[in-house]
Amino acid sequence: MNKLFVLLLLFSVSANSLYSQQNCAVILKEAEKMFDNGVIEDVPSLLNDCLKNGFSKDEKLRAYRLIIISFLFDDNKEEAEAFMLELLKLEPEYEVNKVVDPSEFVSLMEKFRTLPLYSFGVFGGTNYSNINPTEFYGVHNVTKRGYDFSSGMGYQFGIRFNRYLINHVELSTEFSINQSTFEYSDSVFSFAVVTFDEKQTKLSLPLSITYQFEINKIKPYIRLGFNNSYNLNVFGTSIRKYIDNSHRDITGSDVELTQYRNRYSASALAAIGTKYKIKRGDLFFEIRYLHGLTNQTKVENRYTSPELIYKYFYIDNDFTLNNLLLSFGYTYSFYKPMLK
Repeated sequence: MNKLFVLLLLFSVSANSLYSQQNCAVILKEAEKMFDNGVIEDVPSLLNDCLKNGFSKDEKLRAYRLIIISFLFDDNKEEAEAFMLELLKLEPEYEVNKVVDPSEFVSLMEKFRTLPLYSFGVFGGTNYSNINPTEFYGVHNVTKRGYDFSSGMGYQFGIRFNRYLINHVELSTEFSINQSTFEYSDSVFSFAVVTFDEKQTKLSLPLSITYQFEINKIKPYIRLGFNNSYNLNVFGTSIRKYIDNSHRDITGSDVELTQYRNRYSASALAAIGTKYKIKRGDLFFEIRYLHGLTNQTKVENRYTSPELIYKYFYIDNDFTLNNLLLSFGYTYSFYKPMLK
């Protein structure tokens, strides 16, 4: 009996809700007819009960629009502003139709701040590293350099937070994990070539200013800023190859280099990208360049690794690290509509 009572109660509630929705749909159509016929005084009161409970989201937006225009035509700006705020809270990305909507409605909408307050997103992608030597060291005569540098492919992923400042301008910060790889090779003496592969994993915290252009749903942008990085770990793999085949190549396991690298590094940041507007957010693609500003090598530990020096004939140069990053991501926008 209890189960039957609960089922009957649920059925009754569902039936009443359905009836209310159907009844409110009829009331909305009646209000639109009254509005079209110029009888605007009774439109707000007619729709008020259904706004509280009975309309779907789309029906609420239609009802708010009717009420706002009715108040505007009745020269009641305060009530029009109050209902415009409710409309924008319900749908912050509401778009006016300048062909259909009265100019008074369009003008009132323009008095409200409809930009997002901030956005939060995620991203990931690949990167390519390039080292820039500033001073050379070695067990050989470094003035006779036979060195070569090549980039490896790394990755990055993280979160992004944007704070909108004014129209087209936002302040951005990120928290990401980046892995960079690159290779250094040098002809030491006439009989051997040393190849050294390095892999760095770091936390990055960039801060930047973005200016974006809007072309319908496409929003190209440029970004300038400053990047801070902290090395979590650094590993290197070295090989000493004998050109004359007089000995076997010297190889070994990865060498931990964290103690030979400065933990903190800084870079200048420049980027171009584009956003594609979707519901309550953006998809984006970005090309970013980081120009290293600080020395990667911890100079006081340069000569403290017997394995690198005597086994592989390798001594760290002073160098900065540049990166080219390609990233895809998504940001979700948060709004707080208000009068400007």
